[in-house]
Amino acid sequence: MAKHARTDAVQRTKRTAVAVVLGALVVLVGVLPEVLTILADELGGVVPEHLRLWLLGAAAAVAAVSTAVTKIMGLAGVDRLLSLVGLGKAPDSPEVV
Repeated sequence: MAKHARTDAVQRTKRTAVAVVLGALVVLVGVLPEVLTILADELGGVVPEHLRLWLLGAAAAVAAVSTAVTKIMGLAGVDRLLSLVGLGKAPDSPEVV
């Protein structure tokens, strides 16, 4: 049973990581070109390569931190604390069908 619970936690963490990365990718593809266009206009037509790399690194950092936070929130002790404020994994009340 413990192995099954651990596998579920790993799977949920991986699914959340994929969701965060996909969300960051959508933002990068949808928003970043506009941001770079605005920056290019403000900086005289050329966006420095180090700025592009910094923005990409920031997106990767957001994805990594989000994944780590998700994993930490999945720990049993942390989940018990989160349950005290209504943010645990278990529903607050049984689902009524």
